[in-house]
Amino acid sequence: ARAAGWSAPCTLPRPGEDDVSNGMISTGEPTVELWEASPPQSEIRFTMRHIVLLEIAGVVRRWHAVLGIDRDRPERSAVEVVIDAGSLETASRERDDHLRSAEFLDVASFPEIRFQSTEVRPSTDGDFVVVGDLKVKDVIREVVLAGRRERAGGPDGELVITARTTVDRQDVHLHWNQDLARGGVVVGDLVGLEIRMRARPFQEGPRAAAEPW
Repeated sequence: ARAAGWSAPCTLPRPGEDDVSNGMISTGEPTVELWEASPPQSEIRFTMRHIVLLEIAGVVRRWHAVLGIDRDRPERSAVEVVIDAGSLETASRERDDHLRSAEFLDVASFPEIRFQSTEVRPSTDGDFVVVGDLKVKDVIREVVLAGRRERAGGPDGELVITARTTVDRQDVHLHWNQDLARGGVVVGDLVGLEIRMRARPFQEGPRAAAEPW
């Protein structure tokens, strides 16, 4: 369910519409199925190195995704994800506050992180690659996700998709770090992202407040 007081507008085409509002995708035929995903049924998790060897894990508590699935021509499918940048949590209040501060995400000035696909490449049965633009603060960089369709979805079914990627935080200008006296730095550059979407057919209208996992 979408968090109360926070919205993620959908710009993907409704079934039968001709194009995406930004012009990146043309559907032409009414074959697009709209699906959506959000917590607590779905999850986005991230990992990164901290103090050279220790891996820290985090979760995104508030986000919303809309998927346009074209079963006849999968390459014309698309996905949009909007993340509440203030909802990233790593089980440490001090670390989370630092993550939201101007030294990192600057949530006060940039409350959302966005991803919008520019290309979908079906590969082997159930597998696919998604290329898209990731916007963090005022920086946009292309990222590539490797995905798999776990369940195909249908009139009475659910669509389950998993995807993974790695983002270099330097590419999106998240530069803060500190050198350690014994060598190395406090925070690693590579951020691993793992997404599991348990999607449902898209519905217009308000969502209920998201419940904690």
